[in-house]
Amino acid sequence: MTSTVNDTGRSFAYGQAALIERSLKRRHAKERRFRLMGMLAVIAAIGFVVVLFSSVLARGLPAFWQATITLDVTFDPEVVDVGPPPSSRRASRRPPSRRR
Repeated sequence: MTSTVNDTGRSFAYGQAALIERSLKRRHAKERRFRLMGMLAVIAAIGFVVVLFSSVLARGLPAFWQATITLDVTFDPEVVDVGPPPSSRRASRRPPSRRR
């Protein structure tokens, strides 16, 4: 009778060990997938930051260049009422006041 209990107990223990082993394999596989997803999320975030900075730089960089245009502009006195030319004497100005 003792031998049947031991056989049953052993088969139960081996069944438990097999169940735990399968459970651990699934758990480890889930852990690997989780870590992979985390790494992919970090890589995607870094990629988005690179795209953001390059977009800002590409749109802002032309602000550091300056374009100049030189044009000859003539005003026709008949079209534009300019008035008499200014006199050559200096306008009388008060001396600047001194602050105390």
